[in-house]
Amino acid sequence: MQRLFQMQDRRQGQSPYPMVSMEEAWRTVQEVALALAERLQQAGPVLANWDDAALQSGTAVLADAITAPWPVPRFDMALKDGYAVRSQDLLSSRTLRCIGCQVAGQVTPKVDGLAAGTCRYITTGAPLPPGADAVVPVEQVQVLENETSGSAPKSSDEPFESFHILVASGYSVPAGSEVRHQGDDVAFGQVVLERGQQLGAVERSVLCSFGVQRSIPLQRVPRVAVLSTGSELCDPSASPSSLTAGSVYDSNRPLLLGLLRRYLPPSHIIDAGIASDEEVADNLAALLTNAQQDVLIISGGVSMGLSDVVKPLLAQHGRIHFGRLRMKPGKPMTFASNLCSTKRPWLAFALPGNPVSSSVCFALLVVPAIQLLKGVSIERAYPRCIIGRLAHVVVPDAERPEFQRAHLLAPTCLGSFCRSSATSESFSCFARMTEVSLTSALDSKQAESYLPLFSITGNQSSTRLQSVVHADVLVYVPPGTEPLPAGTLVHAVLLDAN
Repeated sequence: MQRLFQMQDRRQGQSPYPMVSMEEAWRTVQEVALALAERLQQAGPVLANWDDAALQSGTAVLADAITAPWPVPRFDMALKDGYAVRSQDLLSSRTLRCIGCQVAGQVTPKVDGLAAGTCRYITTGAPLPPGADAVVPVEQVQVLENETSGSAPKSSDEPFESFHILVASGYSVPAGSEVRHQGDDVAFGQVVLERGQQLGAVERSVLCSFGVQRSIPLQRVPRVAVLSTGSELCDPSASPSSLTAGSVYDSNRPLLLGLLRRYLPPSHIIDAGIASDEEVADNLAALLTNAQQDVLIISGGVSMGLSDVVKPLLAQHGRIHFGRLRMKPGKPMTFASNLCSTKRPWLAFALPGNPVSSSVCFALLVVPAIQLLKGVSIERAYPRCIIGRLAHVVVPDAERPEFQRAHLLAPTCLGSFCRSSATSESFSCFARMTEVSLTSALDSKQAESYLPLFSITGNQSSTRLQSVVHADVLVYVPPGTEPLPAGTLVHAVLLDAN
């Protein structure tokens, strides 16, 4: 206990750290994170193969752009099953003689160009035969009666008996109809994935579509450690019978470790365990002086109590950029760094011990820093924001802006449509909504009915973790003395899906 007293660097009830705005905090974190990212990535990209753990985790980031080694599609092909024709033939006659077939994926012997008045049966994705410039879908064609062959063969290897078809009267067949031309989707040499792009499932499928499986250039991945502090904490694996009267289970560390898996492969996440009040100084010193991590996330010990000694400890080993936020929840949050370390430079985020404060600070400040360290572009590193309306009355804090947890509900124009149930009627209503011009909607009173609703998740106490369960957004509530009525336009930060 005497050691804790000696660590205090301020008078009880007074903090030497001024509160900074969220805007200033974002700017500071971005500046420091980019400086560390430059050092982290200066060793050059990692060339990974398809089975690389970071790549398969969906968290890897491209170090260089990927360009198309060929156009997509690679050849002119049919968009639908039908008949490959010369469009000019149909200007004089709707009857054509089918002389063969083109089947996707089958090797077709080299054929001469289509002669006038002829066509070839073709399947979706098959290359257009020479001379053809359009495809007539099977739905618009009638196979004429009294033909020896009543339908097209299933394979280009089958003997083919020619037959005649009649194209539906009035069906227009201009050149290029139902044809995907070479390079329509992607031109040769076009950038298909940009540098700084995180390789999620869709992006990895793009790599597969071009056969890119080896020597994929990836940004270097930061290592992140998570430490919980507090003598009252017990590991969640502990038996309830072993808990003392003052013990509580540590929920912050499992929360933060789980959230980190959305952004980092498991190999780069370090569980630094729990440090009691008496162990904090030694544990932090070990983590910071012999750093095995690029980022240290500390939970608890950053407020104004006797046991809250993390701030002075961080000041001993590095530089504190800010020690308080003008935000609710998360006022005591602290951000520190040591970019001058001769061993391994580091960033440290000391989050409040209350679980809600910890999760909100993580989403708003820690995630962008990790993304920037990974090489994600600035515009993609931050959570997305949307505008919506409050579903009910919200009481703001008098002094600090607040990020309240909320469900994202559908616009009122969708009626009963909600996040947990959907009907054919609700989707029909959504389709009708999308037909309305966004510009005209925003210029009218109708705009309100086309914006999503934010339903606050009950009691917003920073100790109530249930307020985060199923939360889709963090609603920004500016400080004020008057309640905000239902329907008030507000901004919200989208949380990653659970």
